[in-house]
Amino acid sequence: MRLSLASWILIGLLLGVGFGLYAGESAGVLSVVGDAFIGLLQMTVLPYIAFAIIASIGKLSTDKVKQFGLYAGIFLLTSVTITLAAIILLPLCLPARESASFFSTSMLEDRAPVDFLNLFIPSNPFFALANNIVPAVVLFCIALGAAIMALKDKKVFLEQLDFLTTALARINHYMVKLTPIGVFAIVASMVGTTELEELIQIKAYIVLNLVASVVLGYGVLLVLLASITPFSYRELFSASRAPVLTALVTGKVLIVLPMLIETAEGLFARHFSDHEEAASHVRAVTPLIYPFPHAGKLLALLFVPFAAWFVDIPISLEQYPALLGSGYFSLFGSPLVAMPFLLDMLQLPADMFHLFMVSGILTSRLGDMLGVIHLLFVSLLTAAALTHKLQFEFRRIVRAVALILAIVVVTGLGTRAYLSVSLETEYNKDEIIRNMHSSLHSVPDSARVLVHLSVPDDWGPLETSAMHRISTKGVLRVGYHPDNLPMTFFNSSEELVGYDVDMANALARQLGCRLEFVPFEFATLADQLRRGDFDVAMSGIAKLPGRLTQLTFAEPYMHVTAALVVKDHRRKEFMRRMDDLDFRETQIAVARSAEISKIAASLLPGAEFVQTTSLRKFCESDDPDIDAMVWTAESGAAWTLLYPEFCVVPIRPLYRVPVGWAVALGNHDLTGFLSQWLSIMQSTGADQRMYDHWILGKVPRRNR
Repeated sequence: MRLSLASWILIGLLLGVGFGLYAGESAGVLSVVGDAFIGLLQMTVLPYIAFAIIASIGKLSTDKVKQFGLYAGIFLLTSVTITLAAIILLPLCLPARESASFFSTSMLEDRAPVDFLNLFIPSNPFFALANNIVPAVVLFCIALGAAIMALKDKKVFLEQLDFLTTALARINHYMVKLTPIGVFAIVASMVGTTELEELIQIKAYIVLNLVASVVLGYGVLLVLLASITPFSYRELFSASRAPVLTALVTGKVLIVLPMLIETAEGLFARHFSDHEEAASHVRAVTPLIYPFPHAGKLLALLFVPFAAWFVDIPISLEQYPALLGSGYFSLFGSPLVAMPFLLDMLQLPADMFHLFMVSGILTSRLGDMLGVIHLLFVSLLTAAALTHKLQFEFRRIVRAVALILAIVVVTGLGTRAYLSVSLETEYNKDEIIRNMHSSLHSVPDSARVLVHLSVPDDWGPLETSAMHRISTKGVLRVGYHPDNLPMTFFNSSEELVGYDVDMANALARQLGCRLEFVPFEFATLADQLRRGDFDVAMSGIAKLPGRLTQLTFAEPYMHVTAALVVKDHRRKEFMRRMDDLDFRETQIAVARSAEISKIAASLLPGAEFVQTTSLRKFCESDDPDIDAMVWTAESGAAWTLLYPEFCVVPIRPLYRVPVGWAVALGNHDLTGFLSQWLSIMQSTGADQRMYDHWILGKVPRRNR
């Protein structure tokens, strides 16, 4: 027996899950195959949509356009409005949760402001086509189709457009045959590289999509349709079953259009003897409205508020008009094109798109199911209106509205209750960083590592150079700050851990010497190095100009980004202040040095600065007079895991600061050695593995 494409897709999905679970992070290499598959699918989307819209509008006569434009526009707008309202309301079903995350490079991506003029006005249609500016392409095609409609000798040209549309559909048909391979690669890569918590959290989006598809299709659109037409709900449900199931299995609304037209014609034939005119209108309306985004396609927009909930960056009510307006026009093309644009517009992490791809394997099928009901809704109502067969009975309409409201309220409350119980909403990411351990392949030998909680009283000034003492006595002394996440800090087991701790352990191993950690405070760092309390300070020390006269630095091993740590609910306020460069009437805390205050004053004009001892004190003080604190994005993100009510807002324009290891002023022998050793670590990728572990929070996973 020959398997259908849907069966092969299911097989590819299951194999992808299995391989991803087995291979773990190694399956990430398949992302290249997945990206290639996505690119092939996107290749024909815009040309196909452009030709289809031009041809559909160009074939109409002026009289038909006026009639169809009135009724089809009204009913299309009705169904779209209902769907967009659902997208606004459905996020209310998501339970409240606190979230925070490690540093991500997506925090630092520069996002250009949305240019609505270029987005919607096709001043250069070819540029819009080349750059996937979907709204501008659609507007141009509508205008061109309307112009062709008035021409007399348009038949030959329209036939050529139909020919090109068929050719593009044929190319897409060949590309679709690769879907099982693409699905396998995408799913394997995602399962292998995605945390289990993320896969579980996607369940919330899938549940919302399932509820929306069923309720909008069968609980709203069909109920409304039955209330103002001669067709009963049972009759509509039965008639729509075949095209709905076909679209659900094949994942293609386009191929069920003939079936939909036949279904609508059959409904009119059963109720009216003069059904030919209505059938003719159905045949004309259905292909015309197909290029417009249907309700199922619009449900893809639900992923944006879900993504905002997932990363704890709520979307305000004022942002919804821009999201829904831009989203509607963007969805004239593929959701694969629209979603990265929408995530960027709302300043949500770009890597959320990968979760959209994983969930889309199921949610796109649910959307196709709803899309069939949407097309049936608009075509039946338009044909009935044009033939004067609509039936407005007050009681039927009131009963229908009451039933719809009851369905919406019950399913909404039930969905929220289910998600509240089934999802893990209790915050536990603070335990992740508290329980972090060394990223080194083997645990450091505790017999060769000694951690001092204070400087020993019996230590006197060094009489020999640090390099000489390390080589003769076999001891490396490293200065650390005890509360500098994620560079040097104590975990829940009271072990000293962090990026610089791992670096120090790796250095001591390669030198074959014992390792002693000695604490320091930034205010006394230069004095402690000069006195010889330790040989080198390794604790995320910023290489600031003022420190160059007191310390000697090895080559930088990292560059960190200046940022503000603010309360979650004030994130957007400070992002606006960044755009306007206006920090008047704000009080911002700075720590450690007057030099940082000077730098902050140049970056945050108008702000008043106050000194505080640490970020921990700022987060725990809850002082209403202090609005934010200057820190680094890389470190601040780790702190927000402990204090999830805070978030990180990078200072823009981005201000990068080098970070390096410091030794006593003038000790060039030791800094030269450290710089050479660091270059070896960088060439082997060892430093990147530590960065991934401590800064990005990536936990290496073995094959499963």
